[in-house]
Amino acid sequence: FVRNFDMEFGHGRPDFEKSSFVEAVSRAVQDYKLMFAYLHSSENAGSLEFCRRTLCSQEVVEFVNANFVSWGADVRSSEGFQMSISLRAPGFPFCAVVGASSPQHLLVLQQ
Repeated sequence: FVRNFDMEFGHGRPDFEKSSFVEAVSRAVQDYKLMFAYLHSSENAGSLEFCRRTLCSQEVVEFVNANFVSWGADVRSSEGFQMSISLRAPGFPFCAVVGASSPQHLLVLQQ
């Protein structure tokens, strides 16, 4: 996901974990942080515009990087598709703030 995202939008983005969702949650728990989850659909023009104008803006990047462990996936990947179901994503682009006491105990705080 990260490599494709960088090719499409450049390197000015949140520091997405290059790991699975569960591994990113584990890091958030270990670092005592919330997790910022982003689900991307390159087939949705709204996702492309959201990334260019909002997600990759300097203010959003700085805020997310300072306050969250971030993770992202394309919904065309098996993990991205599964997480869209687990997080109950109503459409794309989809962002959620996830809290966890462990990778097995998740709470979607905001979407």
